[in-house]
Amino acid sequence: MPVAKHRKKKTVSAAALERRRIKPCRAIFGPPIWSAAEVLSSLQAGQADVALAQAGERLVLQPNDVEALHIAGVAATRLEQFTDAIRYLQTAHELCPEDPAILINLGRAKSQAGDLQAARESYRMAVRLDPSNANAFFNLGNVFSRQEAFYAAIEAYESALRLSEKKRADLYNNYGYALASLSRHTEAVAAYRQAIAIDPQFADAHNNLGVSQMFVGSVLPALKSFEQSRTFGGRAADEYVNRAGSLFELDQLDEALLSTERALAIDQADAEAWRLRGVCLAAKCEDHLALEALDRAVALDLFSGDAQFSRGIHRLRLGELKGGWHDYEARWISSFLRRARRNFVQPPWDGQSSLDGRTVLLHAEQGLGDTLQFVRFAGRLKALGATVLLEAQPALVTLLTRSVSCVDRVLARGEPLPAFDVHIPLMSCPHLLGIELHSIPAEVPYLSVDEGRAVRWQRRLGNSPAGLVGLVCSGSRTHREDRHRSLPLEKLLSALPLGPRYVVLQTDLRSDDRRALANRPDVLSFAEQLTDFDETAALCSLMDAVVSVDTSVAHLAGALDRPVHLLLPFNSDFRWLRHRSDSPWYPSMRLYRQPAMGRWTEPLAEMGASLLAEMKKTLADHLIEHADCEV
Repeated sequence: MPVAKHRKKKTVSAAALERRRIKPCRAIFGPPIWSAAEVLSSLQAGQADVALAQAGERLVLQPNDVEALHIAGVAATRLEQFTDAIRYLQTAHELCPEDPAILINLGRAKSQAGDLQAARESYRMAVRLDPSNANAFFNLGNVFSRQEAFYAAIEAYESALRLSEKKRADLYNNYGYALASLSRHTEAVAAYRQAIAIDPQFADAHNNLGVSQMFVGSVLPALKSFEQSRTFGGRAADEYVNRAGSLFELDQLDEALLSTERALAIDQADAEAWRLRGVCLAAKCEDHLALEALDRAVALDLFSGDAQFSRGIHRLRLGELKGGWHDYEARWISSFLRRARRNFVQPPWDGQSSLDGRTVLLHAEQGLGDTLQFVRFAGRLKALGATVLLEAQPALVTLLTRSVSCVDRVLARGEPLPAFDVHIPLMSCPHLLGIELHSIPAEVPYLSVDEGRAVRWQRRLGNSPAGLVGLVCSGSRTHREDRHRSLPLEKLLSALPLGPRYVVLQTDLRSDDRRALANRPDVLSFAEQLTDFDETAALCSLMDAVVSVDTSVAHLAGALDRPVHLLLPFNSDFRWLRHRSDSPWYPSMRLYRQPAMGRWTEPLAEMGASLLAEMKKTLADHLIEHADCEV
C-alpha cells in the first residue's frame, strides 16, 4: 500500500491574481467619472478592502459600471465574501458578455465558494470566447482536478502550457498533480522539475516531486525533495509525514516512527501521521499499538477513507474479520483504490435485498490470487437464488469457466457485459455475506483441471518415486511488497532436500533465477508452455507438494487441494493472519513465517525438514505400492 501522498496542490498566488487581466469593456456608459486605475492599483497592492469600498462608492452612483462591478467582484473574492463577489461579477458579465476576464474571475469566485460545476461552466464560456486564453484553460484544469476529472484536467493544462506566453511554475505543478493522480508518475516528475526550474523555492512542487519519486522507486531522492519542501516554507508536518513514508519504503521503521512523532508534535490532529504510525507499527508486528494509532487516524480522517482502509487491513490480519471487512469497504473512497472503482448504472448489492431471480455481476478487482481466493463465494450467491455472472482477468477465464459450476457465465475483463441487476466487487463478498473465521467456506478442491492437459503433462514428466515438488520463488515485480515476499531461486533451492524432482511453476523468472536454473539441469521449467492458468493448474495438479512464496500460484495450489508449503515475510499479508502455521482458507496449506524482517533462514530450514519428512512418506508409500503390485 502506498504510504506517502500528495499533501496539497499549489493554490493561486496573489502575484498570479495580479497578473490576471481586468480590462474595461467597450465604453457604453459614457466617460468615467472616477479613476478605475487608482482603485485597481489598490487591489493589486493587496488592499482589497479599500478597493471594494471605492468600487462600492462608484456603484452607488453608477450601478451598471462594468469596471467597478468587476473590481468589486475580485476584491470581494479576495475578502472571501463570495455571495457578493458572485453577484457583482454576474452583473458585470450580463452587461459585458464578451469579456472572458470577467468570466474567469466569476469562475474563481464560484470555485472558492465551492460551486465547482458552476465555476467550470464559467471557465468553459471564457474558453469559447477566447480560445487562446491560457489563463482560462489553467483555471478550467484546476476545477477538473478538484472534481477528480484528471484526464480532462490534463487536456486543459496542456492547452494552457501551449498558449501561455511565459512559463508558470503553478501551471506545471498542477499539471504534475493531475498526471500523478492517474499514476503517470514519470511524467509528473518531469512536470514538477519544470515547476522547480522556474521557481526553485516552490515548496509544494518539491513536496509533490518527492511523492512521485517514491512511486517510481526513487526513494532517496524523494527524501531530499521533502527536505527541500520544508526548507522553502512547506508545512513541516507534511515533510515529516512524507519522510516517514519514504523511510517505511526503505524498511527503516524506527526512523519512520520518529518522523511521525515529529509530525504529531506539530499537529496532533494529522490523520495521515497517525495512519502512517499505525502502518509502521503493524510492520513491526506491534499489533496493539498499531491498532491504537489506526483508531486515532480513523477518528480524525473524516473524508478520505485512507485510515479506515488501513485499519481494515490490520483488523483482518488480527482475525477481527467482521470489523475488518467493514473497514475494508473504505478502499473505494480511499486515495489508494477509489480510481479503480467500477461505476455501473446498476447498483451494488447491499447484502440485504433478495437475490432470488436476479442477475448478479461478480467482478474481480485486484490481483489474480485475490480472484482465485474469493471466487469461492460465488456458490453462496448462487444459493441465494441469483444468476451469477463472473468477470475475471483473461488469464483465468478458461480455468474458471470449467471449474466454477455455480457461475452461469465467466467473462474476460474488457469484454462487453450482458444485462444484470446488481453488481458485487469480488472482495466485498465476505463483508456482504457476514463471513467470520469460523464461517470461511474452505471446501476444497473448488477448482478442477483439464484432464487431457494433465495427462499430457504426466507423460512429459514421467514417474518420480520420491515425488514431484512445484516451486515458486517470486511474484510480480510491480507488487509493492515484492521486496519482502520474493526470494532468489538459488536460496530456495539450497534449502530443499535431495530426492524429489523439482518443477518451477512460474512463468516469469528474473535474470539471476535464470542463471541459477541453468546450473541445475535437474530442476525443470516450462515457463513458455504455461500460457494461462488452466495450463498451470494441470501441471500443478500433478505435484505431490508445492513450495511457494505468497503469489497467485499458492492460491491455485490451495484451491486444487495440493499440499502447499507457503513461505511468508515477517509482516505478511492480512489473509494469512498472525501467529498461525495453518490457514482457514486452504486446509492443505502450511505456513512458514520469518521471525524478523528479511530473515529467511529459519522458515526455509523448517520448510526443508517438513518437506523431507513428507517426501520420505511418499517414497515409502510408493515402495509399498510397488511391492504389492509385484506380489
